Amino acid sequence: MARDADALLVLAMWEEFRRLDWERVYGLMARPLVIGGRNLLEPQTMKELSFEYYSFGRPMDNLTPVVVPTRVQ
Repeated sequence: MARDADALLVLAMWEEFRRLDWERVYGLMARPLVIGGRNLLEPQTMKELSFEYYSFGRPMDNLTPVVVPTRVQ
């Protein structure tokens, strides 16, 4: 699902997405960008995992986007 992806969109409130091995997902992605459409994930947790994370419906002043350069292979 995430191998070489430039972004992941989380658009469902499924518990499976909350419990993903996000460290593994990070290692698979070309650009670790996650966009949350359901506020399922915690912005601080995603930031700590080094994801660039945006979610709809949360105030932007509480979020500090993390820009992670694309890995060169």
